[in-house]
Amino acid sequence: MKLECLEKLDPVTRKEWDTFVYNSKNQHPRQFPVFAEIERAEGNYPYFIIGRENGHICAAALVSRVPHKYLKGKYSCATILSGPICDDARQLSEFVSGLKNERFFDNVGRINISPYWLGRDSCEAQNVLAEIGFVSAERSSLRKTGLVDLDRPEQEILASFSKSARREARRAERMDVRVTMLSEKEDFFTFLKILNQLRKSRQLTIFEKNPMAFSFDTFYKYGDHGVVLCAWHEETLLAGLQIYRSKNTAHGRHFAGDNDELKNLKNLRISPLLWLEGMKWAKKKGCTHLDLEGYDASVSKENSHYFIYKYKGEFSPKEITRVAEHYFVTNPIYNFPGYLAPKLKGYIKGILNK
Repeated sequence: MKLECLEKLDPVTRKEWDTFVYNSKNQHPRQFPVFAEIERAEGNYPYFIIGRENGHICAAALVSRVPHKYLKGKYSCATILSGPICDDARQLSEFVSGLKNERFFDNVGRINISPYWLGRDSCEAQNVLAEIGFVSAERSSLRKTGLVDLDRPEQEILASFSKSARREARRAERMDVRVTMLSEKEDFFTFLKILNQLRKSRQLTIFEKNPMAFSFDTFYKYGDHGVVLCAWHEETLLAGLQIYRSKNTAHGRHFAGDNDELKNLKNLRISPLLWLEGMKWAKKKGCTHLDLEGYDASVSKENSHYFIYKYKGEFSPKEITRVAEHYFVTNPIYNFPGYLAPKLKGYIKGILNK
């Protein structure tokens, strides 16, 4: 396998990339070329790495190098979100092994990857990564998520919801709550404010306004491969759901609601209606599944994700494993402190959730 490292894709290579990624069984929208521009808007340095056999693309990775906070001209990590894209274990092994030896990564602390391989394939990919020397950045080398079957009539999808979720969806409709696709930036900023309030309450990183606005203008406002759906009561934005899709699978990106406004509507639970509309959007685009991006029915009430997974469980998803994020340290100096702080935080959370 021969590797190519490109700062930009010319029209011919772009067509090759799109054709390969869009027909891969392990495709993910995060590897679409448009996200290179979004990464650049966030201050990162994206590149396209291509693996070829007999002249044809057999592996692809949109890599984003993150500048080091303290060392000029160096990068703390190079991240391949939900990638690389390839279809068999041998090609994954050869491609990822090749990445480790690319001079492109000489000034990088570590390489982060998270191939979108599910079920039995996820176990196979996990073994490949372990053999190459990659280790999990999470507590386990596999994570769990939930897939909702969209390959059935909309009535059946709603009927598969829990009794409580169906009741809340109907209650929202009786209260004249409407769901629209956002196309105006100011409305997106309103949703972003609600989303950041939620993230702040969960001690998560706040999203910066300008990069998020760029991603909205570039990708989500058109409603083709990405969309922001928002629930309104009269002129008040109650909640929003941001999702994107590949050819067959849609992925939940962000969901957030204005708790104060929902309390004023007799504690309306808006998630069933919004997620249902998201599933309808994905189904109309040809998707057969919606990935809830995280779901584990076995967690206890003491777990910090319990209530998130509980509401996702109301959509009757199929629980399935996927590969966790893995990393390989290419330069310990540039990597420092690397995953030290996140791992310590995860360790403390693990103790508290026991």
